[in-house]
Amino acid sequence: MSQDTSWEMRQGLPGEGRLGVMDALAMGWHLLKSDFWALWVVALVMVAILTGCGIFGVIPYIGGCISLAVQIFIQPPLMAGLFFVIRRRIDGGKPDVAMLFEGFRQRYWQSVVALLPVMLAGAAVGIIVVGVMIATIAATGGFEGGEPTDEEGAVIGITLVVVLVPLVLAMVVFQLFFLFALMAVWDHPESGWEAAKASMRLVKDHFWSALGYALLCGLIAIGASLAGMLACCVGFFFTGPAVSVWFTASTIYLYRSWTGRPLVQPIVAGGPVTGGGPIPPTDIQPPAGM
Repeated sequence: MSQDTSWEMRQGLPGEGRLGVMDALAMGWHLLKSDFWALWVVALVMVAILTGCGIFGVIPYIGGCISLAVQIFIQPPLMAGLFFVIRRRIDGGKPDVAMLFEGFRQRYWQSVVALLPVMLAGAAVGIIVVGVMIATIAATGGFEGGEPTDEEGAVIGITLVVVLVPLVLAMVVFQLFFLFALMAVWDHPESGWEAAKASMRLVKDHFWSALGYALLCGLIAIGASLAGMLACCVGFFFTGPAVSVWFTASTIYLYRSWTGRPLVQPIVAGGPVTGGGPIPPTDIQPPAGM
């Protein structure tokens, strides 16, 4: 097959792993630009809902329980809904805010179960860190009144670093295996756990690429958050949704490529396909030898 083969022909080629991390990010960026405001509004609604629910986390005594409940029962189906919207846009459909709630309507318990290990692990890490902090402060006499000495402060700091760094690294690796879980729930309606296992198998087969992708996305997200904070914090409501759309699209492209699926697929359900498809980067080449 010649190197000048059209994208429409190339996108249907089989061949697992033909997209690299940078290719997927480039394609996600093109998709974001192809229909920016419509996609941004959908993601903004998701961010606004999660932010609004997070306000209840400041309620004394029960705020932590409310925050955990939001993370377990509301955040996963909303994020699955965003995957549904972006997936539809990739396949040529028009984004619609109402579709954001398809995760609640079609894949509620599947999405909750698929991310439940991640949410519970995050809660466990938080409890461990707080417990170690309290125990260390108590052991150094920090609760007996007065300012801690330099030696006591050093002990507290070193203890937190020794405990926190390995926990964070372990948490990052653990979460990585669920990178594709909310995309996989749309392929595994029978069980959220099957979707989680599909994600774990996929990450295991492409571990270093998935890790590089996650770290790169993390750095970009930090930069976008800082840029949003500089704009009197209001800018976060612009950069946050945009980055969410970008990463969601990139993740879908990686998922389809690494599972050997065509990158663009016909929409089987949900109404007729309307509107143009995404504009892919022109430097993506077909697999060698094709």
